[in-house]
Amino acid sequence: MTDIGTSRSAQTRRRGRELEEAIYAAVVSELAERGYESVTMERVAAAAGTGKSVLYRRWKSKQDLVLDTLHHALPSTAQRVVQTGDLRSDLLFLLGRMARVMQTPVGRVMRSVIAEGDRHPRLVQAVDASLVQPRIQLIHDAFIRAAERGEIATAEGTWLIARTGPALIIQELLLTGRPTDEAGVADIIDRVVFPALGRCSPAS
Repeated sequence: MTDIGTSRSAQTRRRGRELEEAIYAAVVSELAERGYESVTMERVAAAAGTGKSVLYRRWKSKQDLVLDTLHHALPSTAQRVVQTGDLRSDLLFLLGRMARVMQTPVGRVMRSVIAEGDRHPRLVQAVDASLVQPRIQLIHDAFIRAAERGEIATAEGTWLIARTGPALIIQELLLTGRPTDEAGVADIIDRVVFPALGRCSPAS
């Protein structure tokens, strides 16, 4: 028995980087169309023009493949983060980038994955640990820099505050289906994050 997609000739098969990109694109498309529950390795392989065995040589499970796809598609936390020298501007960049990503097909995929929490708690926990928490760390790092500059009294005990902005952006999308716009991001910073940090917003 052959894998779905193995009927394609070797000449039409993608390889190397081209194949990798095709697999990632297939995962995003399948998740957006069908949701996590209905996505299979066979469907992804067929959409990418390869065999199921090729996927299993690199990814042990569908969860591993989905997580790797999201890692690939989201802005890398390893890249140098823009540091403006001003906390509000740093937060506008970090939260604004997150809000924009949530408007893309990848953001919609993340929403569908997060919504699977009841049926796939380990998947959601993995998304939180490997994708969400590192981005919250970037926000907390901005708090540390702000404390060093004297913009806020201290960064100690502010991890929960760092979680607030991303949580509100994700909640807005999950509950209403609408992404947070630039004005909404500014409101989160000025009306929620800054008061929690004991700092007045510039508009106050």
